[in-house]
Amino acid sequence: AEKANAKNIIDIGTGSGCIAIALKKKLVNAAITSIDISKKAIEIAQQNATTLNANINLQSLDFLDENTWDALGKYDVIVSNPPYIKQQESKSMSKHVLAFEPHLALFVADEDALIFYTKIAAFGKNHLSANGKIFVEINETLGKETMALFELQGYKAKLKKDMQMKDRMIIATL
Repeated sequence: AEKANAKNIIDIGTGSGCIAIALKKKLVNAAITSIDISKKAIEIAQQNATTLNANINLQSLDFLDENTWDALGKYDVIVSNPPYIKQQESKSMSKHVLAFEPHLALFVADEDALIFYTKIAAFGKNHLSANGKIFVEINETLGKETMALFELQGYKAKLKKDMQMKDRMIIATL
């Protein structure tokens, strides 16, 4: 039943588009909008979507700039795997991640590590349809803080663990 009402989905910080494309392949009738600040990421996502025959609407925009939100509609589902690694954590990261992932996609300022979640929670207030859901991947070390952030904004939030039993995702509803 849950799948049936996800008609409009937005993927914030789509990167190569894999989440949006996977959703489109599963939910054929859903309209999926994918946004990313990086024009290069949008080009790659477009190539991937074309290759995999997934019709998604890709837009390059700076989600952190709330003035760009007027161009976006209402969504049943908001998904995001946003940048959430503190700069200071880069020292302990494996070299292959640092070598292949664009730093823009990974890192946030140490003092404002939850900036994307703050913005996503604010965005959801006006852009989430009734009974809509937000699914976000999170920094495993900031699970409680990220959940509290959504709850302070009036959301009901659930923390989910990954296969390694680390806090990995939050599902939030208004």
